[in-house]
Amino acid sequence: MPTSPPLGYGLDALRPAIVNALVSSLPSGSFLAMSDGTATSERVIESHRQYNESGALPYHLREVADFTAFFDGLDLVEPGVVPLGHWRTDSRPAAVVDGYCGVARVRGRGDRLTDPPAVDSADA
Repeated sequence: MPTSPPLGYGLDALRPAIVNALVSSLPSGSFLAMSDGTATSERVIESHRQYNESGALPYHLREVADFTAFFDGLDLVEPGVVPLGHWRTDSRPAAVVDGYCGVARVRGRGDRLTDPPAVDSADA
């Protein structure tokens, strides 16, 4: 089972490489599930600021849109990218958590948006 380090320790510039490495190791029809803390409350933003100033390995707290972009080129499963406590709650009340999650299906190798365009052998 492929895994990755917590996404908050990676820079957004590395996002395509991180997701592509994970997805490329999965067979078509597999699912990629991710969650991450998000900058959704002043309490969380302040606690991360203090943590980052403590000398620990800095954690890059993302906006929801930045986290959602990790799923670009994949087919999100309903309900999409949602707060952690809202994922498939069924009949139980949603928990309040400062983080978001999503699950996406890996397309066929020729269908992923991150695949390079096909090269016609006559052009090679």
